[in-house]
Amino acid sequence: MPNMSETPHQTQSPQPTPEQLMQLLDLQIAMQRDKRKGSRKHRATLIVGGVLLILAFTFAALFILQQMLGDLPHPREAAAQEISVTDSQ
Repeated sequence: MPNMSETPHQTQSPQPTPEQLMQLLDLQIAMQRDKRKGSRKHRATLIVGGVLLILAFTFAALFILQQMLGDLPHPREAAAQEISVTDSQ
């Protein structure tokens, strides 16, 4: 059976020295910097892709609008058709 007086010594973790804490902080800062560099590249790619996608949709919408406007009857043609219809009657 273990002695009760020895148990607190065994469960207690050694305290890190200030130098170890500084090294740990430096390591965490370096990891955060590396993470940000990767996300900047990814973010730039995402923004460029989004802009290109918006431009593609804009050109497609303009093309469809142009086709729809071409299908509309022109006022001069409509007036000429009305005149010819009334003349034939």
